[in-house]
Formats: sequence, structure tokens, C-alpha cells
Amino acid sequence: MLTLHFGGRLLGDLAALEVSRQAEGLAVLERWQARIELSGATPASAERAAALLEGALVGEGNLEVREGGNVLRRLPLAACTAGPALERLRLNTGDDASAHPQRLFSLQFLARLGAPAESELAAHTAQETIITLTTRRIVDLPLLAPGAPPWRQETGAPAQEIIQEGYAGPEASLPPPLIPQALVEQRVERNAGSTQPGLRWRYVMRPLFFVFPQGESRP
Repeated sequence: MLTLHFGGRLLGDLAALEVSRQAEGLAVLERWQARIELSGATPASAERAAALLEGALVGEGNLEVREGGNVLRRLPLAACTAGPALERLRLNTGDDASAHPQRLFSLQFLARLGAPAESELAAHTAQETIITLTTRRIVDLPLLAPGAPPWRQETGAPAQEIIQEGYAGPEASLPPPLIPQALVEQRVERNAGSTQPGLRWRYVMRPLFFVFPQGESRP
């Protein structure tokens, strides 16, 4: 499971992340727009976790995407002249939020990077999206009796798939996949001679860890 950390503190499970860099004058701004999920054993415990989140977002700090104890993506405080710091926070709730032990937040962080040479500004313009998906195997079984409703069964444990894709200017270097050992699909395009030159990439990864239902114990 991918998790998002700020200032060394766990924020929650990462559902999606969009990282963008854009030149502004002679500086480069980097934004992280993330969707995270906070879960609890009950709706009340999820509310308590959500209340604690605001305190974890104060000030500036390192931004990290982790898988267990491994840091997969990092924006360090030392590499920035300002930030990373929270720019926007939004709680996404539905009519039945009080009945579910999950809370989904949209977070936006902003950092101003050290100014590169003017000739290097174009190489810093980029955007990348990371999405986590839960996949399940569903089998349609024969009818139990004539006129009986269809019967479907989930086999095995739900697994996670990570899709990482993005684009950058023609002078940019190709970013590696987040989890190289889990890579199952890769597509890279470098359009040097087209009317819109640039670099595009798409990685699909299936890590060897599983998503357990709420309340189920892990080995």
C-alpha cells in the first residue's frame, strides 16, 4: 500500500497523486495534489483520525510517497527555497459518510525550488500522475436452480495496481518507475520532431502486496 507522509508524519493511504512542475519567472514551482484515505474501525474512529490530520499539516516539511519503509518519491525541504507547505485541504464526504469508516481528503502542497539556470527552465516543466487501483477476480458460477438469480464469487485476495504516467519537455530525463521490480507494462514516447515535442511515459506496476478487507488481520 502506498502512503503519503509530510514532515515525517503519516497522512494516510495514497489513492492518487499528481505532481506538476512549472517555471515561473526564473523560479520553478512544484505542486503535489494528492487524494488520501483515512480509515478507522468505526465511523467515530475515522472522524478522530480526520481531526488529527489538520495538526499534521502545519508548517513546512519533507513530502514523501512510501511503500512500507521504502521511500519511492521525495520532495525534500532542503531542495526548496519555500515549502513544501499545504496550500489547500478539502474533505470529500457523501450523504452516507456517517455510516462508513473511511474519509477521503484532497490535499494540495506547494514548493518553490531553487532557481535553475535560465537555459534549464524548460527541462523542469513536467507533470506526472500516480493512481492506485484495487483489482479483484470475479467468477460467474452456474445457476443453483432454474430461475435462480446469477451467482458471482470473488476468488483470491484483492491486489493493487499502480499506474504512473506523465509528460515533460523534450530536454527532460525519463523518470524511473516507482517500483521497478513490480513493472508489468511500460510505454515511452519521445517526440523530438513533432509540432509538440516532448517526452511521455506510462508504467503499470503490480506489487506483491495485497489489500485486506476492513478488520481482517494480516499475517
